[in-house]
Order: sequence, then structure tokens, then C-alpha cells
Amino acid sequence: MEYLFQAEGGGRFTCLGTADLDKKLNPNLIGHFVEIRYETDDTQFTKPGQNAMKIFKVTAAKEKEPGY
Repeated sequence: MEYLFQAEGGGRFTCLGTADLDKKLNPNLIGHFVEIRYETDDTQFTKPGQNAMKIFKVTAAKEKEPGY
């Protein structure tokens, strides 16, 4: 998945989803203010030569922003 975000200053940027983000972000959050914070790397299931899974904390506003 690729996500498009609008920053507080109005600029936009995209990023590719990680397994963790793909689980936590879903179409039901469209229009809600979402905060994403990197927490840590999870090496619990990492095999030699693999990168650790990135863990994020995702919080979303209960109400949609005006206009959605």
C-alpha cells in the first residue's frame, strides 16, 4: 500500500506501508485526523539478512474533519 498524507503546514507526502501500518490504517480513517508515531523495531521474527519490522503507534480522531 502507498499512503498520501497532508502535513500540518499543508504540504503532502507519500510513503509505502509497512506490515504494521497496513494493519492499523484502513479506509474507515479517511477524513479523520491521524497521528502516526514510530515506536521501535521488532526483531522477534527477523531472520538473518532481514530488516526488523517497524512498529508505529497510530491514533485517530473520533470525528471526521469538516468537509468529509
